[in-house]
Amino acid sequence: MDAIGAKKIKMKKSKRGFEWGKLQFKYRSIRARLLIIFSVFIFFLIGVGASTLLMFRSVNTNVEKIIDEDMVLVQSYEKMSYLMSQRVANLRGYLLTSEGRYLLNFNENVKESETYQQEITALDADSTTDNLFESLSEWEVYVQENIITVLKDKQRAQAVQNMNTYANPKAEEILAAITERSDSHSAAIQLNGEVLVANTNRGALILAMGVAVIS
Repeated sequence: MDAIGAKKIKMKKSKRGFEWGKLQFKYRSIRARLLIIFSVFIFFLIGVGASTLLMFRSVNTNVEKIIDEDMVLVQSYEKMSYLMSQRVANLRGYLLTSEGRYLLNFNENVKESETYQQEITALDADSTTDNLFESLSEWEVYVQENIITVLKDKQRAQAVQNMNTYANPKAEEILAAITERSDSHSAAIQLNGEVLVANTNRGALILAMGVAVIS
């Protein structure tokens, strides 16, 4: 083989090597791009998942706080309702017998109710609650002036009439209003509980999807 032929063969081998190297570089470049795209996608999923979980966690914390407050309110309203019923019962007992123990129990009911009234005012202050407690205050003043004081003045018939015409019907109105508020917060507890469960399920699903993709 002459020198020219050997040179041509060498050039062909060099060309093939260059093309093969170029192909390898192109393949590595594509793989690197795919890896970059996949990594960006993974980090994007992680970021979205983390931000979503943080959002759900914040929402759930707020919902749990609302539920806790509503639970306190429901218990306070139920206690107020019970004490209101006890006040009416003790007032009737005092009207029938004039025994001091009924009046003592009535006053204890009033004092105990004030504690729950303060709890409700702190957590559920609005115009409806204000109107409710304003009606209750007016009822207490009326009972004191037109039933208890009148009975102490030996005017039983008048005290009984005042009880039947105003104090008793007004007490029923107040009891109905207390029950309505209690039922409203009970419904809120149920609704927020459903929201809490739904958010927890969504968060778990997003986390599972993120783990599945990464795996």
